[in-house]
Amino acid sequence: MMRIRAANCQMKQKKLLLKKHTIIILAIGCAGSILRIWNINQSFWWDEIAGTMAYAHAVPLSDTISRLGPFFNNHALYSLVARFSLTLLGENEIALRLPALLMGILSIPMLFLFGKTFAGSRQGVIGAGLLAVSAVHIDHSMSARGYSGLALLALLSSYCFLKALRTNAKSTWTYYVLWNILGVYMHICMAAVIGCQLAFTVYLSLGRASRLPSGVISTAVNNAYICLALALSGTLLVYSPTVYRFLASPAQASYVLNEMQRLAGSPELPAFPFLLDYFKTILPGIGSIYGSILSGVLIVCGFLFLYRQDRTVFLYLLGVTCLPLLVAYALKPAYITERYFIFMLPLLLLVIGCGIAYLPVMLCLPQRYVFTGMLMLLAGFSALQFPQIVETVTEDRQNYREAAGYLNERLKANRNDCVVGLGYGSSSFQYYLDAPLIIPETFEAFAQLLHTRDTVWCVTSAWLPAIHPAHEDRTLYREMPEHEKIYAHLKTYHIRIKCFPTRYPTEIFMALK
Repeated sequence: MMRIRAANCQMKQKKLLLKKHTIIILAIGCAGSILRIWNINQSFWWDEIAGTMAYAHAVPLSDTISRLGPFFNNHALYSLVARFSLTLLGENEIALRLPALLMGILSIPMLFLFGKTFAGSRQGVIGAGLLAVSAVHIDHSMSARGYSGLALLALLSSYCFLKALRTNAKSTWTYYVLWNILGVYMHICMAAVIGCQLAFTVYLSLGRASRLPSGVISTAVNNAYICLALALSGTLLVYSPTVYRFLASPAQASYVLNEMQRLAGSPELPAFPFLLDYFKTILPGIGSIYGSILSGVLIVCGFLFLYRQDRTVFLYLLGVTCLPLLVAYALKPAYITERYFIFMLPLLLLVIGCGIAYLPVMLCLPQRYVFTGMLMLLAGFSALQFPQIVETVTEDRQNYREAAGYLNERLKANRNDCVVGLGYGSSSFQYYLDAPLIIPETFEAFAQLLHTRDTVWCVTSAWLPAIHPAHEDRTLYREMPEHEKIYAHLKTYHIRIKCFPTRYPTEIFMALK
């Protein structure tokens, strides 16, 4: 009888704990959703117009799934989902960004489930809370690109991979293969996650001769190889239209090879600035002494907790959060950006969550102060992100819409005016502009416009030399020489009538006869 009562008591406690966690995660999810919805109606930016919108609207449909785009910027799966969203809801900013928003919101409870399964419920709650207020994740959940999807699918793949190694369930392996195929189809950088999983599987195979880590089933290691091969086959299948187009078009093949050559590593490029930029992006405040010390301590404590609790999870998370950065550091590609590594963000925040939960215990605080210590650490770490959160939810990436609206009003007043676009980023103005956008090829063509039109309105946005990161090849951030000549002329002899100081600033010059 006593045993039955104890079992019933434990069951009630589990139900209460589950209800408590459900309420907390719902609250965290609501807060994260509000932050991601707040500025979702901002103007489209360069990548959304030239990338996602162009491929989502591509006619025929085969162009959506077969074109690579410059710098391989067609996130094929996102373009397909966005195509459906636009058909269903009409062409507007919210419809194009809705898939990214939903995938960003879904990542929050998914990280809780991952943390609860492999680290503990408390660690999962803290990790989910950190992801909900992560400025970089909020940012990419409001951008119609495949990066929030990449983070979600990498998390789903990692969850199924680790769970399948323990259970060897066919359904879990099936989902694992599916998430990997969809992940690579969402963004090619998912290959880095799969590469880490392959390296981890090889490590387990080598260790099988002596002793596998606790909880890993021996036959599951063999199945991991099979599923990785199936994922590769499935990826080749979904990318077959792209491969066919590549092989059937010598011009396309030549273009892709030239792009790869341009992006190849350069030993002259400093790699360390990229690592600093990466950590400053995903962990705002790390540039300060306080932020770097707090983040470093929490990461070390988080990994120490995982090492003591489950070495399989420890080794996997260590590999996924470190190995891709080490490879990037060694290769030094000419073009690399922090968002390519967003697949690491949820897992790294989970490690920090483990550190927040474990540090008060390491410091041997009395039990009644442990929870207070965790709250203080969580508040301190979240405070580091507050300035960037405010900037993300209040500042547009690129203000094409308002700039074009300003020009449309001026053009209505004088039909003999015209609009000239300078720089690669200016071509996207045409989406919001009512009048034709003129892109002069030479300075002489621009001078001719000055003589034939009453007013020449010149627009620039994301002027490449001004936004060049220190760790990337300067030649990739050059505008056309003639446009640079025109831009210098405008700054010297004409009036900058308007400036939209967004993340990628937009300028409007008024050039008179």
